[in-house]
Amino acid sequence: MKFLVADDHELVLDAVASLLQATWPEAKVVTARSADEADLLLSQLESFDLALLDLHMPGFASVRDVGRLMK
Repeated sequence: MKFLVADDHELVLDAVASLLQATWPEAKVVTARSADEADLLLSQLESFDLALLDLHMPGFASVRDVGRLMK
């Protein structure tokens, strides 16, 4: 399994990533600290089983912005 966690709050990002890693030790957890970084990871033809994105992170003007990332 491969997870993407994107959040601009370091504490939240680390906590969610740690929880996922502890629950699924064999999983790869990739983190992004900005909307631009999440966009880059998703556009590099990487495929994720789950993407957890902070919708109120700077760079996401609306839910539609997240939709463009998932195409």
